[in-house]
Amino acid sequence: MIKEDFKNIPEKFQRALPIMNKLQSSGFEVYFVGGSLRDLLLNKPINDIDIATNALPEEVKKLFPHSFDTGIQHGTVTVVYKRENYEITTFRNDGDYLDHRHPENVKFVNDLREDLKRRDFSINALAMSPEGEIIDYYGGIEDLKNKIIKCVLNPYDRFEEDALRIFRAVRFTSQLNFSLENNTYLALKEKVSLLSNISIERIHSEFIKMMQGEGWQKGIELIKDSKIYEYMPDLQSNSIEKILNYEYKKIRFSDEVLIWAVLFILEIFPANQVNRVLNKWKTSNEIINNVNEILSFCQKYQKGILDYHLVYGLKRENIEKGIFILTKINNLKLVNNPLREYDLLPINSIKDLKITGNDLINEAGFKPGVHLGKMIKLIESQVLQEKLENDHRVMINFARENNV
Repeated sequence: MIKEDFKNIPEKFQRALPIMNKLQSSGFEVYFVGGSLRDLLLNKPINDIDIATNALPEEVKKLFPHSFDTGIQHGTVTVVYKRENYEITTFRNDGDYLDHRHPENVKFVNDLREDLKRRDFSINALAMSPEGEIIDYYGGIEDLKNKIIKCVLNPYDRFEEDALRIFRAVRFTSQLNFSLENNTYLALKEKVSLLSNISIERIHSEFIKMMQGEGWQKGIELIKDSKIYEYMPDLQSNSIEKILNYEYKKIRFSDEVLIWAVLFILEIFPANQVNRVLNKWKTSNEIINNVNEILSFCQKYQKGILDYHLVYGLKRENIEKGIFILTKINNLKLVNNPLREYDLLPINSIKDLKITGNDLINEAGFKPGVHLGKMIKLIESQVLQEKLENDHRVMINFARENNV
């Protein structure tokens, strides 16, 4: 075991100290655990603070009336303190993982070491006392220094227990820009078929997090070499090669929409089957619509459509992503500025018209039907071509004059 003192505990940890002090003064052991310590040692932003204790859930709830069950079957209680939520979990051993995802049962224990050995990777199996003493039973600090992802104890057992750890290993490789320890890599390759037990929603989530990491190409290489792609809808070995081009290495993906748009532009997935593919990935309709907008923008630009038809009706952020793809992925030099074209438009979509179908019915004598729809489209076209002012009264008068 390695112990190191962390003398200046960051403020986010300090805010939880009153909770920990109360547990300690009641005779219990209590530690910070999990990814927050990994991020602390890597000087990365710290997200959620997790706490582990040998106090039983009922004892935690007795000490903290402002608490609620969040995973009581696994020993987790959420304590609310000064409007912040803190998950407090009792030290435990996991029972058998019969579905390769969740333990059938858990057994509460009194030993921190026993609790930490059920964690996935050494870098996530660290603990820190309220006094700032970091406890490392499984070599996590050394692995952080060496930039290695290594399973706690036997990697074959860790992946057999929870198959999602296979993709989590890939994701951490990308997010931290680390390498897989050799035995962990060999176990991952051998156990990859266990991913058949994992839902596409979880694979989707891990894949997007991986693609947003600094070392996303390392992640893609692992997906290819280990044949993880066989458990990812519509992904083929030969198509993966297209994104491993050295030119793309420094590209960083800001969000999920850009990731999917780039993958379709590079034909990693069939470019004409966006809806079908992304529905298989259980992607939201909003993301699908945004990806289609970006692809449409790129296709129009490459066809030489450079007037308002290129940008009208699109979201500004999708135009920005389309420009990113055209310049960084397709290596094009733009002959105009689509964003300037967009900003100069009198309206950016039909929703910007200061008139509605109901206005035409109530003020211009129109009836619901095809004729009404045609008039709205005519007004839209006239405003776009700056032949008609986007003014309510002006458009009502225009509609009356042309209501034949």
